[in-house]
Amino acid sequence: MKKHLCVFIALAAVITLFASTGPVLAYTVTGDLSAAGSTALTGSQSYTGTLSDLFDTVSHEAIYINNGTPYSDMYANQDYIVATSSSGAKATFSVGEITVGNATINISGNNSTGYTISGNGQTLHNLANINVVHTTMPAGTSQYSPSFTIQGSGVTTTLYNSSNFPVGYTTVTVPASSGNSNTYTGVSLLTLLQQDGVNTGNLNQYVIATGIDGGEAVLSMDEIVHNSTGTSTDIVATKENGSALSSARGYARLVLPTDSSTSRSVFTLYSLTVERVASPVPVPAALLLFGPGLAGLAVLRRRFKL
Repeated sequence: MKKHLCVFIALAAVITLFASTGPVLAYTVTGDLSAAGSTALTGSQSYTGTLSDLFDTVSHEAIYINNGTPYSDMYANQDYIVATSSSGAKATFSVGEITVGNATINISGNNSTGYTISGNGQTLHNLANINVVHTTMPAGTSQYSPSFTIQGSGVTTTLYNSSNFPVGYTTVTVPASSGNSNTYTGVSLLTLLQQDGVNTGNLNQYVIATGIDGGEAVLSMDEIVHNSTGTSTDIVATKENGSALSSARGYARLVLPTDSSTSRSVFTLYSLTVERVASPVPVPAALLLFGPGLAGLAVLRRRFKL
């Protein structure tokens, strides 16, 4: 009897272990969502297409980021998205990059092979979950900000102002909604982060840009490194059309020239906070059986020797 039990445990462990490494046949969507239609993003999903459409007006889902209407105000710019695979690996995006940032993040696959999410330098196979997370907007004071701070995970906290702001200037042009375009001069956001010790090769990070007036925008590390052009063009600007920013816009502001609107171009920049997305790799449940299974095989081997 004991011999048969040992064999059963060993076989169950091996079968379960190999089964756990196979594709996820569907994925779930959770987090900061609200249903704008009769069908919510609940249960297993089999949608393929762009991540933007998944959260926009997909006819069979009709789901919106949780602000009542799709991407209509600053609320959605404070959200980021964490995609997780069956093994625990993660890919991080911001809501802003797939809406005003114009990045194409695709979900592909089917219920037989599993699903893959990819775009902006990231690819995640065996997609198991897409979770939308909202960050908290700070209270604003509507005052002039003469400096800003880079802080957070893996960062050498630095206060920047006119006395120590880097001199390696970059100029970008942003089309105006009407009239002439505006030219902004400043330093690459990517360069600033790297200078302060951020490992920008770790794409499971995001940056919260905060203005002293309470404005806030979340940028994922993948869009800071790549964005929709394939290169980094986002800057922290201190000049507009050759002159210092006006008092209404503070010493520095965030400029994202490839965005289709200025809703994430934080004025009166007060801080840039780097946050990491925890990426633990869970031990497969099969391993809980695998240990006893090996012990069972060892017992059997010993019995056969005897």
